[in-house]
Parts: sequence; C-alpha cells; structure tokens
Amino acid sequence: MLPSELAAEVLSDTSFCLTPIRFGILVAMSVLLFLYLEDETTTQCRLRKLSLEARIWCHRLHLSKVLGLSMSKLLHDMKLIEQQYSNHPYHGPHHAADVVGKCGAMLRRDKAKLRRVLRVRMGKGGAGGISERKFAVFQLAVILAAAVHDAGHPALGNNYLKMSQQHKFQKCGFSAERWSVHWFTSKFLKQQSFLNDLTLAEREQVVSIVSFAVLKTDMQAHADVLGMAQQVLKEKDAKKRMQLLAALLLHTADLANGADSWSISKLWARWCHQEFHAQGDTSRAQHPELAVPSFNDRAQADVPRAQLGFIRMFVKPSYNALWAVAPASAALGLCGCLVNSGMCRLTMLWQGAEQKVMDVCGAGKLPRLL
Repeated sequence: MLPSELAAEVLSDTSFCLTPIRFGILVAMSVLLFLYLEDETTTQCRLRKLSLEARIWCHRLHLSKVLGLSMSKLLHDMKLIEQQYSNHPYHGPHHAADVVGKCGAMLRRDKAKLRRVLRVRMGKGGAGGISERKFAVFQLAVILAAAVHDAGHPALGNNYLKMSQQHKFQKCGFSAERWSVHWFTSKFLKQQSFLNDLTLAEREQVVSIVSFAVLKTDMQAHADVLGMAQQVLKEKDAKKRMQLLAALLLHTADLANGADSWSISKLWARWCHQEFHAQGDTSRAQHPELAVPSFNDRAQADVPRAQLGFIRMFVKPSYNALWAVAPASAALGLCGCLVNSGMCRLTMLWQGAEQKVMDVCGAGKLPRLL
C-alpha cells in the first residue's frame, strides 16, 4: 500500500486497523513531513534578499510616491549595503532582511500611533500633526538603519574584538556597531544616489537618525533603549524625538526573532549559537590566553536555557517598552515571547528526562541544542 493510499484509508474508513507496520509508516511520513517543513523554513529564511526586502517595504509604505524616490536607485544602493554582509550563520544579509521586514511591519501596523507620538509640540500643552512627508522621511530612515545596522559585522562579540585587539576595528573603539556607522557615513554616502532625491535638510536628518539608531543596537545600550519609550513621550525637540523612536523600533526589531513563530525562532537561536561556539573555537585556537565564556563554550552549550534567558532579559522587556509607542506590534511580540518561553521550558524538560535515561544507561551527555 502506498503512503497516499494509507492516508486516504485512514481518513475515509472509521474501522481502520492500525497495525504495527502501518503505524511505522505513519510515523515515517510524519517525520519526513516535519523535516520537509523544517528545511523549507530554513531555506526561506536564508534566501531573503536584503535589497528586495527594502524595496518591497519602501513600496508598501509608499515612500517612493511621497518622497519621489527612484526605486531603481534605491535597489542599486541596497545591493551595495548587501555586499558588506558576509555569509555568517546569524549576522548575514538574511538577518538584515529580517530586521528590515520587522521594522517595516511595525511602521505600517502602528502608523497612526507613531504619527501621534511624533506630532509637533506647541505651547500650553497643545500639539500639531506631523506632515505625511516628514513621517515618510522618518520611515525611510528606520528602513535604512535596519539595512545598515550590522554591515561589516565580523560575527564576533565586541568584548572579544577588544580583548583580541582586532586591528580592523581599533579605530572604531572595537565596536561592530561603530564600524557599521563609520562605513555608512564615510563610504556609502559618497557612492550612494537615492538619498540625493531628498532635500539637504531631509538627507541630514536621515543620516543623524540612522547613525543614532545603529549605535543603540549594541547590547550594552539595552538598558538605555528601554527607557527611550518614556523619553520619546516627554521630549520636546522633534529631531531628537525621531532619533529616540527610531532607536527603540530598530533595537526591538533586532531582537524580535525571539518572538517569531517557534519553527523560525529556534532556527535563529541555532544560528546565533553557531556563531557563539565558532567564536569560542577561534579564541582557543588563536588566543589561548583568553578565557572563553560559558555561552561560547561548545562543550557547555545549553541552547534552550540560553534562549529562555534571552527572551526574559532582552526580548520581552523590549516589547514591554515598545507598548507605549507601538501597542499593536508590542502585543504580537509579547504573545510570541509567551509561546516561545513555554516551548523552551518543554524542550528543557524533555532533554532533562532523556538525560536521566542516558545516565542510567551510561550513554554519555546529551547535547542541549534546539
């Protein structure tokens, strides 16, 4: 009996007898289907093009229409940005494309609320609306910051860059984020073309927003970013308010893969820890004098526990802060945090139970992976 015939019989015949052979076939079909879907999800995440993602969201947000941008020039310049990303497991062009997509979705989903947050402050507690063009400039800056934020990232932590004295990043204070801003301001702006479609004041505003927001993607600035939601609501200067809001949106989008659907979220966690473990291997090989942190140690890997801590300490607080300025996006993100936290706990329980069985059998240590 073919698998398709077996499936048809299961669905049509209520008196179907589940023999051991038929049960084995059904289990094999389920495993193959799971592996197919898992491989398809991996392929979809890996094949996302940064240049096309940015072009799609600029079109969906009507930026070309409002600002009069040339989409061909924009696509060309986004390809220049895409070339700065290496094919790292996590910090590759697919990550930038993912962050661009999440920023674009937040800008569209919470457009009305964001426009109210950015409205012009007037005397005696009054406020005026923000023009469509000014808000479009802000949206363009957020999309561009998302595209640039990890350009040239070496897939190494800033602490390791400093301790190992990586010469390339010395002039940027051993900071991958500062390197991205340096490349954007010193090289990209000299060869790009689509920003020339804006006025000089709008161009300068975009550059200031992008530079500020990208620097705030450094995890050492996480606590500062969490307080920006309240600062945005109190800030009177319109330009500073745009910078704070853009930094909060970008920082949340950069961490948002922890709130994706579980099948996608665990892929990002897997790729992230591949980079962590590769850094640990590199540190042992090239700098044996340096201590290797536990999360970079392949032998001590506990990815489900680390992912649960990542969601609790970084992802969920970011969405809690985002609630004040983008409630719809924050609600979706908090739901994702809740589901993925539960899945991490279930994985830890299952792996713990399996480890007890392996201890009884003397089978060694079970890898704690996702």
